[in-house]
Amino acid sequence: MLDQLHQLESHPMTTLPETQDNSQATSPRLGGRFRVVLEPFGPGVSAVSFERCGLYMPDVSRLSLADAAQAWAKAGFFVLPIKAGSKNAGSLLGAGWPQRSSRDRAVIASWWARWPDAGIAVHTGRSGVVVADIDVDLLPADLGALKSAGVQLSRSNTSSRRGHYIFASTETFVSGKLHNAAGIAVGEIRSGNTVIVVAPSPHAKGGLYRVVAPGEPIPPLRDQVRTFLRCPAKAGSADIEVFKESYNTGTHLERLKSATHRFRNLVAANDLDAASGKNRHDAMLDVLCLALKESRAGAYPACVALDRLERLWLASVEGRPNHDLAEFRAMSRYAVSLAGTDDIDARRQIMARNYGSDTRTAAADVANYYRNKKERQVNRTKLEPAVNGHALVEDDDDFWKQLDDDEKVVQSLDEISPEPLRWLWKGWIPLGKVSIFEGESEVGRAMINTCG
Repeated sequence: MLDQLHQLESHPMTTLPETQDNSQATSPRLGGRFRVVLEPFGPGVSAVSFERCGLYMPDVSRLSLADAAQAWAKAGFFVLPIKAGSKNAGSLLGAGWPQRSSRDRAVIASWWARWPDAGIAVHTGRSGVVVADIDVDLLPADLGALKSAGVQLSRSNTSSRRGHYIFASTETFVSGKLHNAAGIAVGEIRSGNTVIVVAPSPHAKGGLYRVVAPGEPIPPLRDQVRTFLRCPAKAGSADIEVFKESYNTGTHLERLKSATHRFRNLVAANDLDAASGKNRHDAMLDVLCLALKESRAGAYPACVALDRLERLWLASVEGRPNHDLAEFRAMSRYAVSLAGTDDIDARRQIMARNYGSDTRTAAADVANYYRNKKERQVNRTKLEPAVNGHALVEDDDDFWKQLDDDEKVVQSLDEISPEPLRWLWKGWIPLGKVSIFEGESEVGRAMINTCG
């Protein structure tokens, strides 16, 4: 069979005896595995064609967006249309995009007939791939195993190694920051219900998507790369410690503070009128479920969310013997199991909404709090004591002052004591301080940081 493949590789159509069975063979010269397809051509003969088996990097260099989408699907990838210049998987198909990604030629043709300028996104999980999205120009030495991947670069500068490094894997890993052995963030992992934008789609920041080796098969995930990946908590798992270890990144603590405001407002409304808001148990369960879904989507570390909400719970139920820490931990286990089944991309779309369009934003919660402040002061005597005899909603409550102090992001200079500077590079880079590398794109800023 290999001899036949080698003899026929330069001939798009040839004939073999009709009795030849359809089979598979590997051809290094053609690149990867092929299926020999025999179709009736005439009396006693069949037409021979070759179809690739498994995932491979397609050649889309001279194709339209519509034809390129078909080429990616033929190469084994599930694709979907997105708004040109966007990376939002649901920008055209909506929140249900994970179920709608497709390799069906008719479906794909209908999409690009409707949106001819749409970019092309590849659904990583459904395609059976995990992708390292590298965001530095120089590939770190300890991530050298990425060189064996199917590669799509994303910069017009030919020396830059920024781009997508694709491996075949049916496993799902935690999507988020990718760190090298030194702990430096060098990119992100795309896995499960995530997408990558592929050539020849327009780049959101003016770059250029280009397939490095068209026709090359996608290799299986290598063990050297696996060591840098994290396995997620199982869907529905109630293991809090595994969840905290799996989802430990993110710096958007303003969203966590919004969650604490939500708890306060729900309880305050319930204290004013039992028919409004929620009791302490239901309010905390509501907030825990939202907070851990946001942690799983990368907004802030789950361990920080659980710690802050536990403190908030204990303060709010002090002096109430029917509530305790065991109740909070039982709610946490339920919230973890629920968060494990949440759609991460849909959650990120919710979090990305502009303030005012999402009722669970800090702006909405704070506005609601101050809008009703006068009414709460008038009804102050009707409120149940919540923390050390003070009403939960009072502005001078010690607990909320402490919480605000913990989350303070602005500090007056007169509160800071001068300290002598220590230098990494005398006069240029101080130790333990924030230094900014500013300059034009692709002049080596990321390379300097990686070398450092």
